[in-house]
Amino acid sequence: MTDDLKVHILECGAMGTDIEQLLGSPKYRASAHNHHRERVWTSCQLHAVLIEHPGGLILWDTASSRDWETEWEGTGLKDVIPYDQVTEEQYLDSRLHQLGFELGDIDTVVLSHLHMDHAGNAKLFDNGSTRFVVNQAELDGALAFDGFFQGGHIKNDYQHLRFDTVSGDTELIPGVELLEVPGHSFGQMALKVDLPKDGTMIFTSDAVYLEETVEQRHWGSVVWDNRAWLASLDKILKIRDDTDATLVFGHDSAQIAKLRTGVGNYYS
Repeated sequence: MTDDLKVHILECGAMGTDIEQLLGSPKYRASAHNHHRERVWTSCQLHAVLIEHPGGLILWDTASSRDWETEWEGTGLKDVIPYDQVTEEQYLDSRLHQLGFELGDIDTVVLSHLHMDHAGNAKLFDNGSTRFVVNQAELDGALAFDGFFQGGHIKNDYQHLRFDTVSGDTELIPGVELLEVPGHSFGQMALKVDLPKDGTMIFTSDAVYLEETVEQRHWGSVVWDNRAWLASLDKILKIRDDTDATLVFGHDSAQIAKLRTGVGNYYS
């Protein structure tokens, strides 16, 4: 743990989607007793995390691109999960500028995985000096399929980047650890930050979409390995219990409204 960490949560608007994309629980499905269950269209919150530390700036995830409509052409995603609940001030580059930072100020970009709503702005930081970090299994899987798109992976988001890769649980800097929690994707990671005032925080990314994910113990529509997903959920919950950590879920609009976001609001 270090006394010199500041953690900023950058709220980046939301995508719209059917709740089934986030929570494939029988609670939301038609059943023998309810053939005509009404579909639920909901908000799929996006966020990034900026960590200030004595050695520089670390950005965790990059949300989706402001050019999503063009970049997602031919994927079908624009109909299924459009990034259309976002204002100019909520785009990632705008959020960084609000905090007084330029894109070139970011020293390290860590991507929890390479789906388009987490790696969609990675190219903005491809300046020859910013370091990119991703899980090795994630990179291998995200480059292995044929064509330009599969699931949530769009190769144009990441195939041109030079990555440093990690495997297993990895300390990035003192007080900041990357947790390997596959299942949603090939090499999904979560971010664990130990703070002297606010305690331990775990940013689950898509290992846990929503608070309700924990209650229902069920994955959404996009999952690479459901058994690995369940094991990763249990791993995160054990760490939470052992460290009294606060979990920040990957796409929970209700939760982020209660968290410290915006200029001057951070965790330390």
